Amino acid sequence: PEFHDKVLDYLPKKQRTRVEEYLHVADIAIYATIFGRFITGIVCAFASASGLYILGVPNATLLGVAAGIIFIIPQIGVWILYIPLSAYWASMGQLGLGGLILFLGITIGLLDNVAYSLIVGDRMRQHGVHPIFTLVGLMGGLLVWGFKGLVLGPIVVALSISFIRTMIVPAPTPRKK
Repeated sequence: PEFHDKVLDYLPKKQRTRVEEYLHVADIAIYATIFGRFITGIVCAFASASGLYILGVPNATLLGVAAGIIFIIPQIGVWILYIPLSAYWASMGQLGLGGLILFLGITIGLLDNVAYSLIVGDRMRQHGVHPIFTLVGLMGGLLVWGFKGLVLGPIVVALSISFIRTMIVPAPTPRKK
């Protein structure tokens, strides 16, 4: 807010409203993306801990918490936890458990993507960004920037839509009679 106020102080009064709207949508996009990563991390931590507990893996709660922290960082992903864990159990002679852990990792990875797109999409929809644009941002960001694109993609799309709405095609002003 302080930064916004300082930027707005240097603008002509005519441009101030449009820039305020743009900055508001920028704040929402960034907040929704960061909020989405944290909530998704919590969901995936709970799902990981539950799945590992059901499979009988020791320290399932600790591994679930580690999974939640890993999920918050989009570049790392699910594989840094589940591949070594699966390989460990397979090397200990429990191939079935190793395979089930790997399957759980794949399932949790899919849950991560679905939960994140639902959470971020809902927050963006509340502020005028259609869910299809959030999905395009997620998929396009993933293609362009890799896993960090899951965070950057929706932000870039929301900022682009906001820029178009506020700067290029502003809402018509009522005429004075």
